[in-house]
Amino acid sequence: MGRPVGEVAQALVQAASERPGTVRELAARARVGVRVALHAARRARERGELVVVLGSRPTVLTAPACELVCLLDGATHAQTEQHGLRQAA
Repeated sequence: MGRPVGEVAQALVQAASERPGTVRELAARARVGVRVALHAARRARERGELVVVLGSRPTVLTAPACELVCLLDGATHAQTEQHGLRQAA
């Protein structure tokens, strides 16, 4: 059992669950620094709390449940960003 998840990681996951984005975008929405967000996002990806949206360049991160909705709907990242992502209940 490791350390508890930090406040920055929690804020990034919350931002990603609202809408996918790059680390820079998630950091802006979570109101945290980009350098700290890069480290926290990497660790959150290792824990499975954030996942990479397939085929996105630059790397776009989202919460695991959001990725499933994107894949099931067949939405591309551009469509997701344009229309907003609705989470499954």
